[in-house]
Amino acid sequence: MPDTKHDARVLSHNAIRRLIGGIGFVLPTGLLIYGHLSDAPQPSISHYYYTEAGDFFVGALVGIAIFLVTYQGYDENGKLPAFLPGDRIMSCLAALGAFGTAVLPTYPLEGASLCRDAIDLGLAIKCPVDLPMQGLVTGLSGPLDGWHTGAAAVFFGALAYFCLVLFPIGPKGDPKRTVELWTYRVCGITILICLAVLITAPDIRLDTSNRLVFWAESLAIWAFSISWLVNGEVLANVPGFRKT
Repeated sequence: MPDTKHDARVLSHNAIRRLIGGIGFVLPTGLLIYGHLSDAPQPSISHYYYTEAGDFFVGALVGIAIFLVTYQGYDENGKLPAFLPGDRIMSCLAALGAFGTAVLPTYPLEGASLCRDAIDLGLAIKCPVDLPMQGLVTGLSGPLDGWHTGAAAVFFGALAYFCLVLFPIGPKGDPKRTVELWTYRVCGITILICLAVLITAPDIRLDTSNRLVFWAESLAIWAFSISWLVNGEVLANVPGFRKT
């Protein structure tokens, strides 16, 4: 039996998982700190795109996307039913969602309501682009909110799939993994609940006094971060978690 403890491939996979989880944890945490220090909290994580923290927002998501593309996943995907996608497909899908979320910005706060109302009425207008700090990284702004929301939904949906379907693959009956498996379930359900809130919540994203969207997004990202850190065996020496 090969010694997986010192297998370079295992160590490399764990490093990628930890990097993905680490960046995920830092993203909402850093934006929360920035919003507090600058006294300019935004109603959602996505709206930090139009602030001085826009570089950080885009850079973190692009970094997550890059590491997701390089992630190979487990060899145990053969245990999945044939109709379910494995690690490689889902990691690329999640990477696409993360990248799209980063470079296809949501509506800016200023002028967004006017643009949305006009578009809903079928009026051929162009949304304002002369907004402060607009397009900090990509130069993009305007009516891309639908694409942004779709990319974010793909990102969060793929991450929930990892938690609920892919990460639990292995010796499910092994009592040494009980806490780990429940951690994945809780994280996956948390992501799905937050995603449901983001999809079904009233149109409050432009209300700077309401931060429900920010906290839902942050909670989902923190849940995703915890699941990837655990899968990277950061708690390998704690009872109830796997140790390669």
